[in-house]
Amino acid sequence: MSYFEDVELNIYTFLKGERDIKNPIHKHFKPLEKNVLEKAIKLLENDLKRYL
Repeated sequence: MSYFEDVELNIYTFLKGERDIKNPIHKHFKPLEKNVLEKAIKLLENDLKRYL
């Protein structure tokens, strides 16, 4: 899903549901659950290992 064939593109979504486009993004925050954050850290860690 990238314009460049040799670029691996990973998209991470940490918050549940859709964003309400009628409300400004900087005033209505969704909660970030601890288990989702822990999973995200592990995913990012695994994806970034090759650069260490």
